[in-house]
Amino acid sequence: MIDQGADIIDIGGESTGPGSQDVTLQDELDRVIPVLKAVRKRSDVWISVDTYKAEVAKQAIAEGADMVNDVLALRGDIKMSAVLAESEVPIVIMYSKDTSGRTTGESKEYEDVVEYIKGFLEERIKTVHSDGIARDRFIIDPGQGAFISAD
Repeated sequence: MIDQGADIIDIGGESTGPGSQDVTLQDELDRVIPVLKAVRKRSDVWISVDTYKAEVAKQAIAEGADMVNDVLALRGDIKMSAVLAESEVPIVIMYSKDTSGRTTGESKEYEDVVEYIKGFLEERIKTVHSDGIARDRFIIDPGQGAFISAD
């Protein structure tokens, strides 16, 4: 990816796809940290760590991660806001229709999908900002789990 010109590499150790299984903290660390170290040793490309676990984010930042991509918009681990407030890295806040790290394949009915996701993200921004994280560090991703029925 570096050789092909990637600007950001997103490293994650736990799938959030439908049917995926939880990964222990240690397993996620064992998957993420060695890859992060290897990439950082080779390049100064931006590294994003894809996690909703505060300890993974903390260790990844210590090893040189440039940003954290939290698929649960800082709802999965109560310690995540504190970890991120102590750092200066940007934070991706992602819409998630589910409250766990698992995305279901089930459709969700939205009266107005754009307004619903906008409201979700506005609430998360307000909450995360009140946790002491500057708004200019937020990157918004409207994407995970917004399955829309065509019916």
